[in-house]
Amino acid sequence: MATHGGVDRDALEHQLRSLVEARLLDPLEILLVERPTWPDDADARDLHGTGVGEEAHGCSEEHDAHAGAVSRAHGRNAGEMCRTGDDTVDRTPTSRPGEELAPATSDLLDLLRRRAAELARGWAEQLLGPDDGEAKHVLARLIGALYPGDRPFDPPPDWWRTPLGKVTGRRLGHPSVQAVSSTVAGAMLGITRQGVHDLIRRGKLTRHPDGGVTVESVRERLAGSS
Repeated sequence: MATHGGVDRDALEHQLRSLVEARLLDPLEILLVERPTWPDDADARDLHGTGVGEEAHGCSEEHDAHAGAVSRAHGRNAGEMCRTGDDTVDRTPTSRPGEELAPATSDLLDLLRRRAAELARGWAEQLLGPDDGEAKHVLARLIGALYPGDRPFDPPPDWWRTPLGKVTGRRLGHPSVQAVSSTVAGAMLGITRQGVHDLIRRGKLTRHPDGGVTVESVRERLAGSS
């Protein structure tokens, strides 16, 4: 089990891979795989109730042409899609644009997940490696990509106890503020709030003029314990 500053490399790699999948690839899969279906009978009745001519019945020339094109793609007759004068719209979900692209989409997502696993392994090595500048650069990119938002990055206290949180504390401190509460400082250091107050009293941590604990003193404390 390879560790650096109390961070297990395998655990860090697993967290990075899970974050990329959950925050980037899973939403992408939803967008690519989910496909629209034709309206159900209730929607069709609403259309028929509008009385706006032939197009309101879902059987316009444009609809017939579209239905024919989609039906041919699925080996069906256009007449099954829309029967003139009938009060129904086909309910079978076979007329879904892009359905034939699903296998290619699945292959692409599999490729992206394998690539994410490879990248997570490399990121973990860089974050725990000897090059502090490289590690900080990787962290900045990861935080920007995995935790986007209009507000400054401000994770909950428990995040600092995760492998990525521990590495961030040692390499960057807190990336967006100069001072943190005693609760966050304790989470970053792996100690209680009372432990933080004791370290402040002993001069091992620095109190910020505006309140809380300076991030720099927390980071220095972490660096000294690595």
